[in-house]
Amino acid sequence: MSHYTIEKCLTMAWIVGAHPDMRHNKWQLSIFVALAIGNWITIYLIISLLFYKEDTITIGDFAETFSGMSLVIHGIQRSFSLFFNRKQISEMLQYVRTTFWKESDLDMTDEEKYICKKYYNRLKIAMYVFACSCTSNLFGFCCQTFFSDENILPLACYKPDWVPFYSFWFLQVLVIFFGVNMAVICLDTLIMTLIVLTHIQFRLLNHEVENLYSYGLGQGNRKYFVNKLKKIVRHHNFLLEFTQKINMTFSETFLTYMGIIIIAICIEMYNLSTGPRKHSVEPTSVNGTRIWKTHSLPKILSCKASRECL
Repeated sequence: MSHYTIEKCLTMAWIVGAHPDMRHNKWQLSIFVALAIGNWITIYLIISLLFYKEDTITIGDFAETFSGMSLVIHGIQRSFSLFFNRKQISEMLQYVRTTFWKESDLDMTDEEKYICKKYYNRLKIAMYVFACSCTSNLFGFCCQTFFSDENILPLACYKPDWVPFYSFWFLQVLVIFFGVNMAVICLDTLIMTLIVLTHIQFRLLNHEVENLYSYGLGQGNRKYFVNKLKKIVRHHNFLLEFTQKINMTFSETFLTYMGIIIIAICIEMYNLSTGPRKHSVEPTSVNGTRIWKTHSLPKILSCKASRECL
């Protein structure tokens, strides 16, 4: 149960070509390069639309262009963070599997074990809620064209006249789903999982500290008490180093995320204030705002745990 979300994250990381335990796999590298090329080509076509509409360009066109760019850049930032931090992520996951304490190895009451189990269940539910929220928004974002008389691409960008619309639409959906949506769900869920599991470790450590004297002095065994104390100190030092490793690995990710999301929200608010675009079933800004909102869900769900353990 404790490793359930980790295994799901590893599956998604494999899909986007960033599995931490397959750093020398050529197939993984090929997938990552293909998705990266797709993302950068999408950004190029989004920018090209401004030059294509050079004579009729407006401030709204600039805002809509940056709205699409920010979405793709968000996916690039997530996939690059997964790919270039594979070694650090692999080390942290190895620590989780081998060094983290298990409830079954400690003398805990049924009530205390139930509390830990509740954390695992919440983590599992949070992963599914987040994934369903992002994916459902993605479908609403990409399927506008089926509810309109006009051909509407998920992201407004330049489309060569010789390319069939639905072929171009399908390629853009693939890039958004795997290059953006999958990368966002994978990394955000992984960070949330590491923070919550670390929080549980601190709870287990606190339980051992509270029961230290009853284990040692109550039995009159000084050696047993000293060994238990050494074990607690070692694990405490390990958790401090582990939390520091989380901070060092993902601090740049969160910094760039905050820069992207703040600018994107400002642009989306401008889009909302200027009204819907012509020929759209639903304003593009509304779709974008909904997707950006779901990206913040793991931070909200794990903020209590991170505040207590980090």
